[in-house]
Amino acid sequence: MKIEKKKIVDEDYNSGIDVEWNHNHSIDSLHSLSFKDIPMNVTKTNTQMYASGLLPGAAHREFLRQLRSECQDDLEYHKRLSDRSEAPR
Repeated sequence: MKIEKKKIVDEDYNSGIDVEWNHNHSIDSLHSLSFKDIPMNVTKTNTQMYASGLLPGAAHREFLRQLRSECQDDLEYHKRLSDRSEAPR
């Protein structure tokens, strides 16, 4: 967790302000990847699945099957599954 402290002093008013800011979630976890934007290539892949006649549930299962086949092991799969830019909900 990163805590920043900044001190601002204004000599005209002879006062000081301490501003403390704390990031509201861990940035070193897989959960932080779920806030990434979804790129156009992922949107296009899903759109093509729907256009081929798959219903949303079947398209999602097919998408996950393809994702798993691209991964070397379970760890890579779960990292990519956590990343919203690669595997949106």
